[in-house]
Amino acid sequence: MTRVPHAPKSNGARRASSRAGPVSFLLMAGALGIGGTGCNIVQGFQDAGDSLFPEQATHLASPGLRLVSGNYRELGLVAGSEIHLIARGADDDSGKLFAMRYVDPRPCEIAAVGRFSATRDARRSAPLLAYFHEDVRRGTLHFADATCKTYPFSIEDARLPVAETEKSLVIWAGSDLWLATPETNGQERLADGVTEVIRSVFGKRFAVRSNGRLTLFDADWKAQGTFGDGVESVLRAGKSLFYSDVEGVHRIAARQGDSDALEDSVLSSDACALGSQDGTWITLRSPCSGGDVLAIHEPTGEAFTLPFDADPQQLRLVPALGSPGREPSRDPFWFFYLRSGEAEGEQDTLFVRTPAGDEHALGAHATLDQLRLMESEAETHGYALIDVDGETGRYVWWNAAGETRVLAESAMWRSERLIVDYDGSLGDVAVTSGDRLLVVAKRVPWQSFEYQDRTKDWTVLLHDVDEQTGHGRLSVQYTGLDELESTPPEQPFVAPELSAVASNVFVLGTSSLNDVLSGVIYFTAFDVATRTGHLAYRNLELRFTADVNDGVSDYLVTHDEVLYNIPYGDDAGIWLVSGK
Repeated sequence: MTRVPHAPKSNGARRASSRAGPVSFLLMAGALGIGGTGCNIVQGFQDAGDSLFPEQATHLASPGLRLVSGNYRELGLVAGSEIHLIARGADDDSGKLFAMRYVDPRPCEIAAVGRFSATRDARRSAPLLAYFHEDVRRGTLHFADATCKTYPFSIEDARLPVAETEKSLVIWAGSDLWLATPETNGQERLADGVTEVIRSVFGKRFAVRSNGRLTLFDADWKAQGTFGDGVESVLRAGKSLFYSDVEGVHRIAARQGDSDALEDSVLSSDACALGSQDGTWITLRSPCSGGDVLAIHEPTGEAFTLPFDADPQQLRLVPALGSPGREPSRDPFWFFYLRSGEAEGEQDTLFVRTPAGDEHALGAHATLDQLRLMESEAETHGYALIDVDGETGRYVWWNAAGETRVLAESAMWRSERLIVDYDGSLGDVAVTSGDRLLVVAKRVPWQSFEYQDRTKDWTVLLHDVDEQTGHGRLSVQYTGLDELESTPPEQPFVAPELSAVASNVFVLGTSSLNDVLSGVIYFTAFDVATRTGHLAYRNLELRFTADVNDGVSDYLVTHDEVLYNIPYGDDAGIWLVSGK
């Protein structure tokens, strides 16, 4: 399911700050809630909604069916054994949250709901909501269900629930962890002195660090054992949990032949600086003062001493082409690591160590983000980010001989794609081939600009965005950026033709329609004052554009359908448009 998130006054999305002069589109998007990260309004729908509608469609039967009339804004789905719609009042500042059954939408309301989350367990008849009255991340937590039944039970100095069971919620309040059942006013303390809760340990287990020790819980929050003394750091990797304490570095793993039993083994005494890479290798220093750097193979627990010094928390091991990749002290590996000297110009210097044992410095003030290795039998090269200052640095090509060449300035380290010439709001998306760099589209919002069909037959890009208005152009190329990036260095490297999809498209209001049809859905002519726009879509397979409706504020893409809100006018209400 894909959604467009909503206004920060009620869901905790980031707010825009006031300043003199025009407001940039990123601040505008924050003020409107577009692209916000704090809302859990649709939490839990995916598991229960998979059976709503089956196969992919070719078009949307717009404008569709009005499920319920009313002046609503924001839109979400939460699920127990039944799916419920939730929404806000179009111009309501009191925080009321409306809820209604999807199959029979009769709205009821819960007063003063600020930031909130919803349970996901499909065994509940109605999802349970945990909420603050205000837009805060910590405070007095209240509870209601999706039938708008509120409960007198509350917990002070709490966060939103960290987990749930079939009947209860796990809530971190103050320094205590509680198993709470609001419906029965039940509350059981799981741990005190809590400083960390780690999810998804050994699948569905949890680890809780409290009072300097580490306690493991199963999926029903039954304690399975307590480990360590003076635990300082914890790392989850693969099927193991690593931690450091006064005794050294430990590995907790399921006992061979008995997945329910856990074993704790000391891997190295007097060890520190735990680092992890992709869940396969754990790195550390032992002894802590001037000791060797060790690499531990997670699946086996075997430890290997590396023949160089590095920061264990800034170290990557990459098996060379054709290498078994099991023993870095013997098998061919590429190593990438940061090491600092005494001078300012030597801080965080990035080194590459080749399988032959040659070490090359690639540049100082570096990061392992955006680091790439392109290895073949013919030649090997890679890319790295050096001279990092704030969010950007210099993007360089390097080869196995240690030669470097600057390909771009102001390249972002946070983005998944390569974004160059980033100015604080917008940048250019680029791809590389050998020592060549090619800009594919200019002035893209790095958080959300690429939309691809699951078949990868086409890619839609949002680009040429006007920072002041927040509108740009959607264009399609019938290749993917990954395919373009795999262009061999000896072949021509040219940007593909971009075919226009739509102009005047509002930033961060576009989504893939993968769950419905092969295409994208988007806002055009978005009005900042009313926070509404024209909702349209493009079928990329059949290559036609069609309208959904005007005056739309929010939408959700679910299985074979789109739900959307119209907050004002004769058509005000929540609408359903199905794929046909």
